[in-house]
This record gives sequence, C-alpha cells and structure tokens, in this order.
Amino acid sequence: MNPFPRDIFTEPSDVDPDTLANLGPLRPLAGTWRATKGSDTAPKPAGPEQRTFIEHIVFEPIDPQANGPQLFYGLRYHIHITTVEEDITFHDQVGYWLWEPATGLILQTLAIPRGQTALASGHGKPGDKTITLTATRGPTNYGICSTDFLEDAFRTDAYRIDITFNPDDSWSYDIQTTLAVRGQDQPFLHHDRNTLHRIGAAKPNPWSQILAKKNRSGAILISAPAGGVQACRTPHIVQARLQPVEKRTDSLQQRFGRPGTAGLDQHGHEPRNTPHINRIELRLLGVRVAERVRDNRRLELLAHLHEIPARNCLGQLGLGRRSRSIRYRNR
Repeated sequence: MNPFPRDIFTEPSDVDPDTLANLGPLRPLAGTWRATKGSDTAPKPAGPEQRTFIEHIVFEPIDPQANGPQLFYGLRYHIHITTVEEDITFHDQVGYWLWEPATGLILQTLAIPRGQTALASGHGKPGDKTITLTATRGPTNYGICSTDFLEDAFRTDAYRIDITFNPDDSWSYDIQTTLAVRGQDQPFLHHDRNTLHRIGAAKPNPWSQILAKKNRSGAILISAPAGGVQACRTPHIVQARLQPVEKRTDSLQQRFGRPGTAGLDQHGHEPRNTPHINRIELRLLGVRVAERVRDNRRLELLAHLHEIPARNCLGQLGLGRRSRSIRYRNR
C-alpha cells in the first residue's frame, strides 16, 4: 500500500517560518561546536591506526523545505577536522540534517570531497536523548554512492551514526562505517567517536530573520492562512507598516468596494464606527492579521510575493500579472 497522498503537488499552506521551533529531536544540534579529543580508527597496511583529532562543526537552520505535501525542517552543516600533528585538513564534510514533523523521519545527507555521498535515515520525536541513522550500499533510497576507485579499494557497505544528547548541553556521536578493503578477507569497522561542546549559539533561519527585522522596524506581520492565497508558493509574506497619520483618504477602501469613511474626530482619533483597515480590507485580501492597528495611525500595506508561478495568486490580491510587489497607502 502506497503511504503517500494522492495529491503530490500541493504544498502546505500553513508553514511556520521558525525553523528553530520546529526541529524536533534535532534542535539540540543547532549552533557551533568544537572538540579536541576525537578518536578515529582507520585501516592501514600494518593494521588499524588510531588518531586523535580536533573537530569544528557548524549547524545552521535553513528555511522550511517542501516536496509537494512533504515538509522538512532542517540544519545545514559543515564539519572541519584537523589533527594536533598537522594543520592540513584531516576530514571535511558538508550536508543537511532534516526532520519531517508529520512522520518523525530524520535524514542526514553527507558529502565528502573524496568522491562519496550518502543519505542516512532514522526516526525520532521532540525531546529524544538519542537518535540513530543508517545507510547501506545498494538501495536507491538511503544509500551510499562512491567513486570507482573507492568501490574497488575501500568499498563502503554500511554507515551508522548514534548521537547522544548529554545533560551538560554537549552531545556525542559514535560512527561505524563498514569497509571492504581490497586484500583483506574480513570487513573493517572504521570507527569515529567524539563529544562536542558548544562555542556558539544558534541563529534563526533566513526567513525568520527577515520577519524579525520587519517586526523591529514597526511592521505588522500577516500570514497567508490555509485556503487563503492558494496559488502562492511558500514563503508568502504580507507586511503592514504603521506610520504617523495626518489625514485619511478612502483609496484602499474604494478599491475594494468599501464605503468612504469620515475623517478623524476632534481628538485626532478615528470615530468608533470607523472600520479598521486591518479587520476589513485585509480580510478582503484573504490574509490573517497578526496584530491590530492602533488608532491615529496610517496603514501602509506592502505585499511581498515570492516564487509566484500562478496568475490566480496575483489576481486574488488585485495585482497585475507581472507585479512582484505593490503598495497600498491609506493617507
């Protein structure tokens, strides 16, 4: 039985832009880490060789990612390893850690600059103290891909990573890679272990930083609800900016068929029966308001539309087909 939905194109419409709040079991990884006592056991002609290494890892939150209805929150990471004996790079690795809240699926993608990539999978839930991911050579999903030379000389048959989150905010990993080394009868277990300590806090993902910056500048942030602007791809941001008011005109209300309004009262405030723009006109735009507009303020609505492939999306907001943004100002 196919576990996936019949509709494979429609993306989620209620995506939370805050990646750090939606990383589930991966949340403790976010940030910058360092360790000086890593242990590596690798194959050599004379037998296994063990070395101590220095490791630096950065995990950066990325914006939510969608495969149609499938939604991931994740971290982009970079691992750089040296040794006490040499300043040259001992190991370098990049990739992503991803979590799917709907299923608990955890993914690690990894790539190393010696011609090898892998996609490992596991499952977890928020608050888990341990997570385990595996990948094996052969499958087209959650597999391992190597160059011809590595396939012949140091074939990687299996990969497993066990992570433990410690009470002191550190975390430890134990990586076991099963190798078939040419000329050796038995598989070799390539073993890496380390405990990482935080040296830098996590930063918000780019979308969250944009929203926070707009909020600090006095903006009201409005999000598109489910069933609202259905043709838009995420992210869809609508911003309402408050500015001091001197007088009021009816341009925005007239555009959407609302009756004209009276001016400010003798105290410089809107009359009680004057409908607030955020509760009336923005509802006509099909968006949900995050805050109320206070009296004696002028509202400027700025609609930022990102990745809009469909005409209907622009049409619902009353924008021209080729417009990327538009500004309505109620003076």
